[in-house]
Amino acid sequence: MDNEGKPFTHWDVAELERVQRVRPNLPVIFWFLLIWGTKISPLTPSQQIQLLKVCYDIAFLLRDSKMMMRVYGTASKVYREMRLFDQALACYSTALKIAKAIGSIELQAACYYDMGSTYNKLHNYNKALDYYKQSLNAYMKTGEEREQAGVYKNIGAIYSSLGDDGQAILNYKNALCIYEKLGEERKQADVYGNIAGLVASSNVSPFFKFKVKMESGYSSKEDLLEFIASMDLQE
Repeated sequence: MDNEGKPFTHWDVAELERVQRVRPNLPVIFWFLLIWGTKISPLTPSQQIQLLKVCYDIAFLLRDSKMMMRVYGTASKVYREMRLFDQALACYSTALKIAKAIGSIELQAACYYDMGSTYNKLHNYNKALDYYKQSLNAYMKTGEEREQAGVYKNIGAIYSSLGDDGQAILNYKNALCIYEKLGEERKQADVYGNIAGLVASSNVSPFFKFKVKMESGYSSKEDLLEFIASMDLQE
């Protein structure tokens, strides 16, 4: 996004006047280009970045912060797909600044989450954990439980990567409780799978007991959830 901040500085008065005449249509043009360029067209990632620069210019001209943030957020994902993680993180950082400036807790939460996911791909688990926790705190403020559950699940995976099985289980359990409340059975199954994989490789006493319970079977998923809730992770 090397043109960010100062588009149109090379334009003369006549060019700017022509743009002003179509200004009412610019929001429609912006969203068409963004959706077509990233969802519909067969553009390569590099071509998508060039198109996003045009979208940025439109957002800048309109002084629309949410449009700018959408451009940076989309560019971040494209850069991540290209494995250009430094550029992705730079875009996420700028998007986060915009989210803070407009006072959107929800958008801040999304930025923190995406930054955590990017650091996770870089195997920088401590950084990933820090951003996931900030995302979780923000989602708690907005009350978005489904998003909270997703963050808890990712935090559990990070703790597992760091070798902290106790914290991994606690966060998986938090995710399970929310998915249970929301009736998200497929999501529950995913978390059960995470827990089973963790338990299978753990030698810690409470996890071994959990593994035995898993292998002996349960009459219902409620029984399994109750057992997880009752586990003494301090043993």
